[in-house]
Amino acid sequence: MYTKTIGVAGEQFFIARAPEEGLNLSLPIGDNLPYDVLVDSGQYIHRVQVKTCAYPKKPNILFS
Repeated sequence: MYTKTIGVAGEQFFIARAPEEGLNLSLPIGDNLPYDVLVDSGQYIHRVQVKTCAYPKKPNILFS
């Protein structure tokens, strides 16, 4: 799988999962910004850059 495809898959996974955690999202148009998603927690708006690896050692999700 190409790295761009893996990255897009990671972003889409994050976009699908974040609302389950009660987060509201906004998506920028294009891919020339230093972030992938804007996350509104209700108090703050965070710029998030999603990083994805192709073969994790164990299945997990890390938010930092």
